[in-house]
Amino acid sequence: MSERDRRALIWGAVLIGIAVLYRFGLSPVVGQWQEARSTVASQSGMLAQYEDKLEKRSNIRERLEQRYGPGVNRSLPTPDEAQVAFPRSVQQAVGRGGAQAKQVEVQGTRRMRDFPDIELLSLRVQIMCEPHAIPGMLAELTRADMPVVVESVNLSMPQRGQRQQWEATLVVSTPTLKGGKRS
Repeated sequence: MSERDRRALIWGAVLIGIAVLYRFGLSPVVGQWQEARSTVASQSGMLAQYEDKLEKRSNIRERLEQRYGPGVNRSLPTPDEAQVAFPRSVQQAVGRGGAQAKQVEVQGTRRMRDFPDIELLSLRVQIMCEPHAIPGMLAELTRADMPVVVESVNLSMPQRGQRQQWEATLVVSTPTLKGGKRS
């Protein structure tokens, strides 16, 4: 075999070796690299969506806390727990607002229309207060340690001689977990 044939065989073997190396070594690595890049791109998109959802949820929490007070950040109590804690929470808030709760009566629970696992526990609260204390007392209810929804307020002025103390009847409620199920 001549020197020229030997060089042609060596170059052929080198080219076949490079082709085999590319096919069985480099090609799968390049494919895996492209697959990894596409996976990273799709995961980045999903991460951005989750970040948006988390930001929206955080904004919703802040708005709920502004409207219903810090109690929205707590987990929902069972109806039995709420029957003990909610009247006490309402009485404390009424007291901080400058009013005096004469009577607090649990009215019972009722189902929420759009949320089958949540019930509202309602209270009827009779209050004596000065007229100027009513807005402060209602504001204090939003700062209670449980979420308070004021459903109705009835004000009545006493007879002519005693206008400094008004009577108010509030119906307030808080959400509870139906049947005491916790997740």
